[in-house]
Amino acid sequence: MTGPDVVAPVVTYLAGDGCPLSGHVLSGQVLPVRGTSIAANRGWSLGPRVERDEPWTVDALADALADALVGVEVVDPFGAVTTALGRARGLSRREDVEAVVTAQLI
Repeated sequence: MTGPDVVAPVVTYLAGDGCPLSGHVLSGQVLPVRGTSIAANRGWSLGPRVERDEPWTVDALADALADALVGVEVVDPFGAVTTALGRARGLSRREDVEAVVTAQLI
């Protein structure tokens, strides 16, 4: 089961004003959606997963993700890049590394 109707509840939930997870617990993670199974990957590893027997609704997803992600450590996805690139380029401040990355992407 794939298609826009499968991912629409996830997108709607994450884009909503009431989403407590966006930008906090979920920051830079990939959320693979496979039918009625949704995970929150951590780097290359599969993270917490929620599943159900029927298609997700926004409300059901909000409850399930909030429960599944309780106690999950907040990870700064830019942290490892900052450390590695900072060492390679001789930069010590995060802002300097962000400026280098931004300049390369534009």
